[in-house]
Amino acid sequence: MANRLIERIEKQWEAIAAEVINQLRKDQEAGFYHTLSEEDVRERALDLVRNLGRWLDSGSDAELHLKYEKLGAKRRREGVPLPDVLYKIFLVKRKIRSYAMLSNLEMSAAALYEELELLRRMGQCFDMIACHIARGYCAEESEEERKTAA
Repeated sequence: MANRLIERIEKQWEAIAAEVINQLRKDQEAGFYHTLSEEDVRERALDLVRNLGRWLDSGSDAELHLKYEKLGAKRRREGVPLPDVLYKIFLVKRKIRSYAMLSNLEMSAAALYEELELLRRMGQCFDMIACHIARGYCAEESEEERKTAA
């Protein structure tokens, strides 16, 4: 049932990415992301929002796990603090959730169920993404420490 809402969200990825950019620009907790151009932030948010349905459907998919572990390792190599990486992931999640709630103007039981189902699936998926980002980040950090000690 949530597929219609997911499709609406994916079609509005640019508006959601703009909301993420605006929040990052004014929020002091954004850390590293203050230094990125709008285009870089937009590109980084693009995959999460435009492919939301794909990621929600493959929440336990090895490809998704590997993708975000690689992203975590990459952010470590770039010198992005882990709290900043996780902050941005959860900011994207909040903006998608806000859009879903604001765009679901229909108050029928079916529409409310659709929204709740999306929020449930999103919570599970984004939690998993955060765990795999942290796993990749920590593995890269351990590898760097191992190389330094050798």
